[in-house]
Amino acid sequence: MEQAVRLIYFLAESPDQLCSRLLQRSAHLLLEQITEGGEPDQLQLQEAGSQGSEEQ
Repeated sequence: MEQAVRLIYFLAESPDQLCSRLLQRSAHLLLEQITEGGEPDQLQLQEAGSQGSEEQ
């Protein structure tokens, strides 16, 4: 995740907005997993990151 944030800041025109959306989506997925009593799914977290970059 840290490497992804560094890359976003290096390449993106508005990295603050993009990272904000990425972190919000990741936090939302983690909260969903916690409330369901399951473990965070790595694939879902990766998908959240790719969705955030598509919105840019």
